[in-house]
Amino acid sequence: MQTLDIKTLPLSGISLIEASAGTGKTYAIARLYLRLLLERGLDVRELLVVTFTRAAAGELRGRIREVLRETLHRSESGAEIPAGDTISELLARCENPALVRARLKAALLGMDEAAVYTIHGFCQRVLQESAVESGAPFDPTFLESEAELLPAVVEDFWRRTFYPAQAAGLARLVSTAYSGPASLHTAIRPHLARPCEILPAIPSETVSPEAYQLARAHLLRIWSDQAAAIKTLLNEDKALGRAEKSYRLDRLEAAYAAMDAYAGAEPCDYARPETHFELFFPATLEGAVSDAKRKKGAVAPRHPFFDACRDLNELCEHRLQRLLSDAIDECRADLQSRKQAQNALAFDDLIAGLLDALQGDGGDVMAETLRRRYPVALIDEFQDTDPAQYAVFNRIYSDAPDCGLYMIGDPKQAIYGFRGGDIYTYMQARRDTGPGGSHYTLDTNWRSSTRLVEAVNQVFAGAAAPFLFPGEIDFHPVKASGRADREPYTQDGQSPAPLCLWYLHKTEDNATRGKLENPVSKDKARTAIAQAVAGEIVELLTGATRIGDRPLRAGDIAILVRNRYEAADLRQALTQRGTASVFLSQESVFATEEARELQTLLAAVAEPLDAGLMRLALAGALIGMDAQDLQRLAREESEWEKRREDFQRYHRLWLRQGYMAMFQEWLADYAVPSRLLAGTAGERRLTDLLHLSELLQAESGRGMEGLLRWLADRRREPDGAAEGQQLRLESDENLVKVVTVHKSKGLEYPVVFLPGLWDGRPHAGKPPFVFHREDTRALCLELGSDALDAHHALADRERLAEELRLLYVALTRARHRCYLVFGDIGDARTGALAYLLYQTPGMEQPVREAPAHFAALDEPARRARLEKLALDSAGAIALADLPTDAHARTEKRATASQSLKARPFTGRIDTDWRIASYSALTARGRSEADYDAEPAEWVEVESRPDRWGFPRGERAGRMLHELLERLDFTQTGSDAHSEEASRVLRKYAYDEALWLLPLVRWMDEVLDTPLPCGLRLRDLPNDRRLNELEFHYPLAAKLRPETLQGILHGLGDYRPDSPTLRFEPTRGVMHGYIDLVFEHEGRYFLADYKSNHLGSTLDAYRSDPELCETMNAHRYDLQYLLYSVALHRYLGWRLGADYDYERHYGGVYYLFLRGMSPTNTGATGIYATRPPRGLIDALDRSLAGH
Repeated sequence: MQTLDIKTLPLSGISLIEASAGTGKTYAIARLYLRLLLERGLDVRELLVVTFTRAAAGELRGRIREVLRETLHRSESGAEIPAGDTISELLARCENPALVRARLKAALLGMDEAAVYTIHGFCQRVLQESAVESGAPFDPTFLESEAELLPAVVEDFWRRTFYPAQAAGLARLVSTAYSGPASLHTAIRPHLARPCEILPAIPSETVSPEAYQLARAHLLRIWSDQAAAIKTLLNEDKALGRAEKSYRLDRLEAAYAAMDAYAGAEPCDYARPETHFELFFPATLEGAVSDAKRKKGAVAPRHPFFDACRDLNELCEHRLQRLLSDAIDECRADLQSRKQAQNALAFDDLIAGLLDALQGDGGDVMAETLRRRYPVALIDEFQDTDPAQYAVFNRIYSDAPDCGLYMIGDPKQAIYGFRGGDIYTYMQARRDTGPGGSHYTLDTNWRSSTRLVEAVNQVFAGAAAPFLFPGEIDFHPVKASGRADREPYTQDGQSPAPLCLWYLHKTEDNATRGKLENPVSKDKARTAIAQAVAGEIVELLTGATRIGDRPLRAGDIAILVRNRYEAADLRQALTQRGTASVFLSQESVFATEEARELQTLLAAVAEPLDAGLMRLALAGALIGMDAQDLQRLAREESEWEKRREDFQRYHRLWLRQGYMAMFQEWLADYAVPSRLLAGTAGERRLTDLLHLSELLQAESGRGMEGLLRWLADRRREPDGAAEGQQLRLESDENLVKVVTVHKSKGLEYPVVFLPGLWDGRPHAGKPPFVFHREDTRALCLELGSDALDAHHALADRERLAEELRLLYVALTRARHRCYLVFGDIGDARTGALAYLLYQTPGMEQPVREAPAHFAALDEPARRARLEKLALDSAGAIALADLPTDAHARTEKRATASQSLKARPFTGRIDTDWRIASYSALTARGRSEADYDAEPAEWVEVESRPDRWGFPRGERAGRMLHELLERLDFTQTGSDAHSEEASRVLRKYAYDEALWLLPLVRWMDEVLDTPLPCGLRLRDLPNDRRLNELEFHYPLAAKLRPETLQGILHGLGDYRPDSPTLRFEPTRGVMHGYIDLVFEHEGRYFLADYKSNHLGSTLDAYRSDPELCETMNAHRYDLQYLLYSVALHRYLGWRLGADYDYERHYGGVYYLFLRGMSPTNTGATGIYATRPPRGLIDALDRSLAGH
């Protein structure tokens, strides 16, 4: 491989340029662009530059503009040419300076039109401009992700496949593997975008219902004829183990019983015995024979029955595999059909569409057209391309010697396989350009200090095949430019080794299960490492650590992690030491805990009468009520009523003013920002919450239910590759940065900690998984073929290769110092570090042998191997034990932090102004809510299924209120109200079979009960009633309890023993909901539903004295007066000057539902009153401050 020299690089043909970490890839691209512009005379619209993200495209455009501007300045100024400077040397060999300046000026003027795109943006532009030739849709809708369409596609497949009656057996079989469409969706989604070979390829006839029935019949025939012999064989065989989970006799008896039940059951496709069927499989029997017995000649029992059991089970398993294969194929096709029907294209469709056009009948013409338009293309980050992307550019530029294609990237940094990047594509491009072809490398590291470059070289160069693909991905040691050495890194005036290798020793305290032969427990290791890292960072920041002439700052330090869970442990350790940090990741914001919490909250707002959802929201982290708070709400109905009113208000606000108005009001009501910021990682959590809200607002046109479904779909399949979903930086302050390795790529930091790259994470080997064939490199999806073990080995090799690349990316982020942790921890023996550092000369298969060698060494020998590495590095690498006194070293700092306290607040906050309600005014008295104050589970319920035995308490009351709100009173017939009653019973978790008929019968009796005005609710059409009428009216002056008490004395039925009102003087707004307002013969009535249980006979609900006493005890008199003022003002506003209280206000009905019966002609269950006009006016004036 040749060292790249921009000045001599051929300006045509296909070139592969390997840009190792820190070697100035963007620098090289910008200068190659400049040379092509000057020497080939290309226009900026002819020089195609493509990369992967909009941010990267923007950065490239900016860097190119800077280089052009600098070149123009040098050309015009005639400044002295520095030796070895690429720009000046390019200018020096140009014969026509005036032409050069003209080209540079034209390029700068045209930079906004320069052909610098993302790969998807390039494909989209081409398809739009050649829609006729390419067959692409005109004016399509572009989807950033297919996640929105896929759930419906999978649900349709589920219905088609499992709902028909003849598919009952298949549905039962699939339920053993997938809980529903969402589970299947999760299984197939990763495999839809990229075509792959599915293994095993199972012919449909081998797993058909007919094949199953033949296998079943064969099995049952043997069982019927030989069951006794089979039982004797298994019960008496001496070779089988009889341990608890093996062939113990009670387990065998259960297996026999299950086999008998299976034989006697109605035949059902793909059914299997339900208990311990695996005990009859030959492989299970073989596994139950111990090695000791096998050495003595023991063998597992054999019988044709066991083979038949295995065959039946394998047929069922193969049917599941074929099902997954069919689901992938059918859902992929259906997805394409839906996109075509909607004239929509996803990002991957853009690439596929352009490739199809280039490979179609008009492909040669299209390729030639693109070559004329873009004679030269530069592909940035080429290591992250996939086969289709490479095929597009190879089709355009192969066999075109006058054109140029430059593929620039670093295969050692190919870490985005989870996003579709395919390292095998890079290898194919390398082969396509030939072993002696145009392969170049950038060989000088401009980022890191000289000794740190030497340390990284030492780690990788000492291993055979450090990236597992010798000849295709090799490690070439790079030189150091020395630029970072100009500002040396020192601690206490000394220059420490740039790579510090911390070794975690194994002890009985930290070893797994306390045994020294086992690795260190992962959990204990992570805790110790987090404490050590946090302690070291505090030491660095408080000690005499300098970069050049300035002290080290928190913003100079980065901790690179794999995921947010590892980040959380480290950030917590930093917080404990008073050191703030910021988290950067490429994860989706929909994968955060805040997304789950927000979904719960919005579900409660959408269903404000659902007490269960409301409790979940209140107990969630966003509102933060604890168990004591929830118990208090259960005891104090007025407090619960306040919360219910909050959620109903949010519901109405969402409907009337939109999602964001509701969200902002909720934020303010519950002081969410200040509460989150006061907690751990508060800035991160608040940033995520606000980010989610922005995304939801952008989709709010879907309506309330549609937005909730959209959020659920995004949470089910978060897409970190979608730029709008990626976690945002919560702060740009000078803080320690906790960054995922994937996010860190392309970035650099003066000091880097790598606390978790010891972990190997071996491939589980459980299907389904993907791998590439070793010979053809074809992508395969393994579902459970006979070659499963061999394919698992290939998949695990690919896993190790990616971990080696992750390690390389992580190690090359540091400018001055890097800390790396290692030891015999968890799965470290299968990780990248063990592979690199524990190879020995002569190993023929280091992938297998290096982990085994690591595991065979004792603790001193393992550490000795690392000591040799440090010794061979000539001071570039230092080995040290993981610090265990980190907390003690920073105890003084932590104590000082803890001694801080908030400054006392000496001002005054006006607490008089508030939103008042009936519940709030009676909260300090003995008043209770509209239904029994005790939660339902504390109330003994009578057994009879009628109104008297119907459950009592808060939940029952809410259910009855919601049912009456939703019913169409005028509907008649036996099933008129069954659907709504059924819905609310299910919603509130009542036994529908027990309560549906009694509830419908009861509600019919309520609706048929005559009211004092002569009307039945049954006769009330929807257009003459208002449900849950919400009101607000101002309290212009302070409302005092004694004022209200005096007004209540004016009631005709006021009783001196009424509970005394006690509340703080209040001003602000009166708020509430009236259950029902209706009009009858020109008069307007308000009604309130009560579900109180006063007794189990109708006589317990007579108006006087029973209901009068209840009205008095609960201060319902105050409630209906406040509601009457609201209705009085409302009617005055709606009816205008014609309104007259005496003529229009009909009165108040308190409907005690358990006592209403048409047989009593309204004599029970109804409390009716009509407050006198003078009393209402007096209360109205008092509330208004007059």
